[in-house]
Amino acid sequence: MSDKKELQKRFPVNGGKDSCLFASSRCILKLRDGVMLIGSRNDGLIKYDVNREEVVYYDTDEKEPHRLLNNYVTGIVRDSSGRIWIGTFGGGIALYEEEKGIVKTVTKEQGLIENDICSIVEDSDNNLWISASNGISKYNLKTEEFTNYNSLNGIGVYEFTPHSGLLLPNGENLL
Repeated sequence: MSDKKELQKRFPVNGGKDSCLFASSRCILKLRDGVMLIGSRNDGLIKYDVNREEVVYYDTDEKEPHRLLNNYVTGIVRDSSGRIWIGTFGGGIALYEEEKGIVKTVTKEQGLIENDICSIVEDSDNNLWISASNGISKYNLKTEEFTNYNSLNGIGVYEFTPHSGLLLPNGENLL
């Protein structure tokens, strides 16, 4: 008998399937004990309840009034007010509420630098810093206004990496 622990690859699901495989998972946020949000590369946002063995998908299904605009989820962050923001590569950012699902989508149309989101980090002033493939947006959560930065503002990076962002203990953001 080996002392090695095997990585769990399949998760039991009640209903039609025997189990679920989260093969293209990119990010995870714990909602509470036994309930997590999983951001995937192909299947959108997935809520998995371990205790009830239930899965709920939030994706680009056009039948849903509130949906993601792209199924590639690049980031999930809970802000200091408890709101959950979802970054997507191609669909901007979305606000998620557990009882209602996707309740709001914010895209380039509303002022975001672009819709290819790489990462989301909240700073100590309650702004979201959103890296995209060609720049950074600062989203003021109180006023819902954007300040955008790119090569014209001195940003020397022409492409950011999906799933990478960090708030350092001194308050500095690394996107």
